[in-house]
Amino acid sequence: MRSVRDLPPVSAEGGAGQRL
Repeated sequence: MRSVRDLPPVSAEGGAGQRL
């Protein structure tokens, strides 16, 4: 999967959680 930075702040994968 692409980097969290590539995805929006909140994604189906829970980007917000991964960013933290």
